[in-house]
Amino acid sequence: MGKDLIATVVALLIIAGTVLAMPSPADTTLDSLTFDLCINAPSRENYPDAKSVTLYGEKTIILRPDGNYTITWHTIQKVLTFSGKKALSNVKYGYDSDYEAIEITRARSITPAGDSIFNVSVVESLQINDITPPGLSKAGIYASLKQRVVTLPGVDDSSIVEISGTIYNTDKPEKPFGDIEFLAVEAPVIFYRLTIVVPEGEKLVFASANGAPEPIIEGNRYIWTVEDYPGIIPEPQGPLGRNLLPCVYYTTTRSWNLAADYIQKRFMPKALPTEEITTKAGEITGKFEGREAVDTLTSWVARNIKMIDLELGDAGFVPNDAATILKNSYADTRDRCVLLAALLNAKGFEPKFALLPPRNALVDENVPVLAQFSRMVVVIETSSDGRLWLWTE
Repeated sequence: MGKDLIATVVALLIIAGTVLAMPSPADTTLDSLTFDLCINAPSRENYPDAKSVTLYGEKTIILRPDGNYTITWHTIQKVLTFSGKKALSNVKYGYDSDYEAIEITRARSITPAGDSIFNVSVVESLQINDITPPGLSKAGIYASLKQRVVTLPGVDDSSIVEISGTIYNTDKPEKPFGDIEFLAVEAPVIFYRLTIVVPEGEKLVFASANGAPEPIIEGNRYIWTVEDYPGIIPEPQGPLGRNLLPCVYYTTTRSWNLAADYIQKRFMPKALPTEEITTKAGEITGKFEGREAVDTLTSWVARNIKMIDLELGDAGFVPNDAATILKNSYADTRDRCVLLAALLNAKGFEPKFALLPPRNALVDENVPVLAQFSRMVVVIETSSDGRLWLWTE
């Protein structure tokens, strides 16, 4: 059944051309692609272990010469179970409102109502809201992190959910271009296409992982296509998704040295000791010097600065300054390290910043993309104990 549906999707894409790249505003009329996908959609018997199945998906990421970017997506997914219904009837998209904006261009549920008849329920403006993610409501310096929540009406255990939208930057991005894009997750996929477009003359550094195909390269366009992916059954404490699922690592950063310079240049100025920081460092360490002073400062940050559980890069790679972090008494992994580095600077040490991947995560050394890392540590060199890696969590 999957191959027949793939053939239908490909044929309709050829007919529709580029129209599908920017879906029309949400309405109750089904275009030829969506109608045919609904008619031929698989049932739970075809995928007995899946909660849902992606019938069609497309994502396009465009980087422009001035560093601005747009991300557009269009997905059509079939609900197979009650759990799938819960997941697809309330969908969240994360973005940073300091430098990004998001538009939902189509959001609707399509439910069978007879032979070749479908009820189409369109999302209204009141069913699209922005929320602050849990854990950040009282952390004002991270309040720009938002989730656009789309609540779809009329979804039942046999519905099809169609959503399209665009994210674009409104200010200079606070992170270098690059990420890890999943071509599929747990759910089966009939057809999915990822396109990344970079400026003329720019080279995209990339790697296809875990069975992801090599891209078709058309000038400055890189195109990955997945067809008839069977899905997986998640296991408790199983491998990380990036170690298991088909995905693409990509960046325009040419080397790890450039990536390291990017971090140090943005973090070191924020860790310069002010008078307030110098006074605090003296209060914390008292008579301790050397290794004892280092351990005391590290323990103090870990105990007294509330941890905000954001992965490295979630709030960008432009940290807050040490004085602000000290005043607020809360911080994510990058800001904790900035405060510790400032305190160490005040005591005469020369701290640097280093990045760590998630536990058991594989790192592709050929693609210098910062998205491979989730945590930060501070590193210092000492005459007595050599190199010390200081963990603030």
